Amino acid sequence: MRKGGRVHGPDGRRVFAIKLPKKVRRYALRSILTARMIENQLFIVESLSTKGEDDFRFKTKNMAALVQHRKWDSVYFIDENNMDDLLHNAGKNIFKVLVHPTRALNAYDMMKRKTIVISKPGLVELNAHLDESARPKVYY
Repeated sequence: MRKGGRVHGPDGRRVFAIKLPKKVRRYALRSILTARMIENQLFIVESLSTKGEDDFRFKTKNMAALVQHRKWDSVYFIDENNMDDLLHNAGKNIFKVLVHPTRALNAYDMMKRKTIVISKPGLVELNAHLDESARPKVYY
């Protein structure tokens, strides 16, 4: 080799990710939900679960038909933390459809979707997640 090499050069293990504080992330979720509510693109449904229903199962074609019938361009489904795997599997193969439990929400995915659909159990868990007054105060 000509001119030698670097003795202590970069080895590619450095991570340049920046993590936002929890308060900022909660504020972003609140502001996006408020914006979608003002735009009339926030829908609250009774349940997204398929438990106890033998005749209807969430399949990809049923989910696609629902999205097409409602004329939703891009949609973000939010369900409770112990959501049904059938619902997740039905939505993961459809372009611009995202299905998440409340513990996996992030502001970036919410901003990319024009419509947000939340189940009532998911809304209860989301309120508990976003409510700062219910959090214990930590004094050092």
